[in-house]
Amino acid sequence: MPGIRPRSILSVTTTFPSHPGDREGNFVHDSVEGLVEAGTDVSILVTRPFIPWPVAGWLGRSASAIRAAAFPGMRTIETVSRLSLPRHALKTVSNASLDDSVLRGAERLSKQGSFDLVHGHGEELAWPVAAVARRMGIASVVTIHGQDTAMGTMGSRAQRGRYGRALSAVDRVVLVGEPLRAVFRELAGRDEHFRVVPNGFRPPPPGMIHARARSPGAVERMRFISVSNLNEGKGIDVSLEALSRLWRDGFRNWSLDVVGDGGQRRSLQEQAKHLGIADRVQFLGARPHAEVYGILGRSHVFVLPSYREAFGIAYLEAMAMGLLAIGVRGQGPEAFIRDGSTGLLVPPRDPVALAAVLKGVLAGPDTWRTIANRGRDEVWGKWTWAAHAQALLAVYDEAIREHPR
Repeated sequence: MPGIRPRSILSVTTTFPSHPGDREGNFVHDSVEGLVEAGTDVSILVTRPFIPWPVAGWLGRSASAIRAAAFPGMRTIETVSRLSLPRHALKTVSNASLDDSVLRGAERLSKQGSFDLVHGHGEELAWPVAAVARRMGIASVVTIHGQDTAMGTMGSRAQRGRYGRALSAVDRVVLVGEPLRAVFRELAGRDEHFRVVPNGFRPPPPGMIHARARSPGAVERMRFISVSNLNEGKGIDVSLEALSRLWRDGFRNWSLDVVGDGGQRRSLQEQAKHLGIADRVQFLGARPHAEVYGILGRSHVFVLPSYREAFGIAYLEAMAMGLLAIGVRGQGPEAFIRDGSTGLLVPPRDPVALAAVLKGVLAGPDTWRTIANRGRDEVWGKWTWAAHAQALLAVYDEAIREHPR
């Protein structure tokens, strides 16, 4: 039976860039752009927390509107506001506000044309997306991009019940990586409607393709880099401990750039100082996407021993630039990092094992360059957003074909 290509998709998200180059929500935009380039008609509904401008300024958060004209190809981009209280307070109230904002926005957009399917990005949107699908009589898909570790959101029995019932009710649940299956199978109570659709990577700007891995000769100083939110589970603390072991063992021809920000930044800076390696570690903060590629272009090895990684777009971007990538066994990057072939894998939370791998990298430039080159070829050949879009369209086909009318 031939696939049923959907005519029109309503994509619902809580995160989307305000303008090209914005750090917020690029993975959702890239996914949608891949669908548009594949010939799918997509409308975007973005639900954002209502933040009065004085409060937004005090929090240092932008409330800038989305410049729809800067994203050609989308049928419509509409933004709706919802109430969101700090520290996940009064979740019943904020849940109701979220549901209402999505339903109202979807109803307005439906007056411009019907939809074949509604697709929500994030487990938080599963309930309102299921409600929109019921009201419109269309199929529904929800993508899980990672595990929400906020105890106020996932820790309460009521919230887990809300997420679980909604994820069980939608036609398909898309996981960006296999490691998410166990957590969300327990939440939904079933997983036969789960599908794994990996993310892709956004190619570097023209003229910025990295060729350092292919270059001969010794490296005067090995430039390690991590790009990540600085939150628990990302393993930056493991990297610092491993590098301090290298320092104590006399391996000192290295430096580390840490790109990103988050709640652990100050404690990680203190850890580097305590370990005696603060002068070799730079915390660069969050940077625009194009600037991150520039920093990658000055680096040799991407090291992020994250032990809570659903997929890992940052690894793909580093590999695309010719860097050797080091990740953790059993996590999302294992989908594209084959240990010793396209990258290197280490056990979780093991600074001793990571230090041993890093020593091998420092001692064997020809070996790490060969692996990095294979990783670069692997990423460019298989892990693009175009490939992601084709896989996602196949899930849409299933959901529409099997949706009870």
